[in-house]
Amino acid sequence: MESLQGEVIHMTNSFMLPVRHEYDITVENITLRLLITDLDDENSSGSPAYNEHTHAYCELFICKEGSITIITEETELTLSAGMLAFVPAGIPHFCQNECSRCWVSIGLIACRRRISGVKNIYGILSRLLNGASVRILTADETITDTVFRIGMDEDADPVRTPLTMLMKLVELAEGINSTTDIPLPPISSRFDINRIAQLEQIIDGNYQQELTLGVTAEKLYLSKSQLTRFVRARYGTTFHKIILARRLDAAKKLLAESTLSIERIGSSVGFRSKSSFYRSFRKRYGMTPAEYRGKITARQ
Repeated sequence: MESLQGEVIHMTNSFMLPVRHEYDITVENITLRLLITDLDDENSSGSPAYNEHTHAYCELFICKEGSITIITEETELTLSAGMLAFVPAGIPHFCQNECSRCWVSIGLIACRRRISGVKNIYGILSRLLNGASVRILTADETITDTVFRIGMDEDADPVRTPLTMLMKLVELAEGINSTTDIPLPPISSRFDINRIAQLEQIIDGNYQQELTLGVTAEKLYLSKSQLTRFVRARYGTTFHKIILARRLDAAKKLLAESTLSIERIGSSVGFRSKSSFYRSFRKRYGMTPAEYRGKITARQ
């Protein structure tokens, strides 16, 4: 199928997930989880960073050399060397840069611990990780270098890696002129950030495959009931509705940015008939695919 950027993606039944490393540490009232993709893994070349995507966690981008551009539905943000961008959960985005070794990204989840008599580290970090828009910061070179090495998974250690990351995030957050926590819905400390990322990539990488609850659970090494509970707790909906929503969002993007026929777009994102595609699209967006494309064309 054609991707959101016009590239051709070949779907296969042997869909592979990139190798990711997860770290976590609990200090005072926070559990911080890190997700780092192995850049040397051969399956990491198709990283969703190059295609529009969202996450159920904050994604931190670190630019080490040159510049990178982070594109959201609202704006384009350019990062030069020494700059960092925090993209909160749920914001569609992708990164443009041909040099994959000039920047890295790290997945971050901060889970608040309901405990009294401790320092409010969660409140400090919520300024960085939560919110409704991307936050750009320019950091001291020592901070940028340290965070970049963490993103490259250099000198990885199950204790030092997340502890160092936590300390650097606190340094960054303390430089922000704000004392107000930015709340998010409660996140269970038991959430596995790696499984969140894997689930999203499985869905986005298998539009044309019949993706069942059982098949997905097997890929994630979960039972069907465990995956059902996981999805309900994390997303507040059902597994089927997550798949449907992501397919429709991809179709919407293709309608706006490609010249593919509506019927082909529907089939490319997994709909077996034109009628089911039209019905689902209208239910989600309040108009047919043809009406939406016509609306976009009229604006141009």
